[in-house]
Order: sequence, then C-alpha cells, then structure tokens
Amino acid sequence: MIGLTHFLILGGVLFACGLLTVLTRRHAIGILMGVELMLNAANLNLVAFNHYSEPGRLDGQVFALFVIVIAAAEAATALAIFSELLQQLRFGGRGPGDGTERISPHVHDTRPDLPASADPAWDKPIVVGLGDVGSGNRCPGI
Repeated sequence: MIGLTHFLILGGVLFACGLLTVLTRRHAIGILMGVELMLNAANLNLVAFNHYSEPGRLDGQVFALFVIVIAAAEAATALAIFSELLQQLRFGGRGPGDGTERISPHVHDTRPDLPASADPAWDKPIVVGLGDVGSGNRCPGI
C-alpha cells in the first residue's frame, strides 16, 4: 500500500530536482522550469498531507489550486519581462511599437555610410503633449 511516506519522498525528490535545475541552468526558461518543479513538489505534499490527515476535507486541494494559479501568473509575468528585455537588447530601447517611431517615415537621411544607430532622427526626443508652454511652442514633436 502506498502511504504518506512515499508521497513525501517523491515530493522531496521533485523539489531536489527543481532546486538543482534552478542552480545549474543559465537560461531563463530552464530556471522557470525548475521553479515549476519545486511548486509541483509543494502541491504534491499539500494534497498528500490533506488526504492522509483529514480525508473528508479539501483544504490541500484548494491550496494546491492557488499555487497552480500563482505559478501560471508568475510564468506569464516572467515571460513578459524576458520578451521586453529581448526587445530592448534587439532594438536598443527604440524600435517598432514603443512609441518612438519617426513622425514621417518618408523623411530620412540618404547617406548610405551612416549606420542605423547613428541616424539623427533617433537622437531627437519625440515630445507629445503641451511642449514648452512658456515659449509659446506647440508640440514640437507633432
């Protein structure tokens, strides 16, 4: 018969594998997989303790469900942060979709020897709003 000890040993092995994965991986996805293993080990222990301590109640299952929801939110948030960091590394903080596009895409520097990062249009800030109210200038970026 499978008892509580078997579930606790399995949970400990799962947690140890997850911890080893977190400590040895260098990539974010591998680290997230290790964190998920550790959370699943905690879920296994919660459900096993609930089953063997109070068989009629569902406290362990409810807590395990909360852990699963939190793990999903954590994974989604981490992947969003990593994708934003990847976009920052690719485009240098400036690029498609971040509001710093050129006002007129038809006006550009025609010198072929200039690299894209040395384009003078990227060095000017785009101001959207009231602009310099004191001098009477109207939205210089528009």
